[in-house]
Amino acid sequence: MDVKEGSEAKEVVLTTVANEDKTDKPEKTDKFKAWTTVDEIRFLRNIGSFSECGLPRSRLISGYIDSLSKRSVWGDLRLVALLREAREMLVEARNIEAFANYDSQLTKMRKE
Repeated sequence: MDVKEGSEAKEVVLTTVANEDKTDKPEKTDKFKAWTTVDEIRFLRNIGSFSECGLPRSRLISGYIDSLSKRSVWGDLRLVALLREAREMLVEARNIEAFANYDSQLTKMRKE
């Protein structure tokens, strides 16, 4: 697979996860068959943009990762794929927050 960047790379991941979902699927239940790993990853990518809760995105993703161990109904969701994506998003969110904090401090110092 070619190395992709940005949103194109994320679509490759979604496509890969979608293709992986077609193999070794657990038995579907009627109640949960519509929500897949791809759907969950799309949800996770937007976590923190649904409302103004005041928490940093990294904290929300960290809470999501912690909550995975409490999930009892998995349907078509694949834990390993979700953990991999969530951890990557957590690192990215922390880097963005650190840069924003640094940039804010730098701007403040320039004004002084």
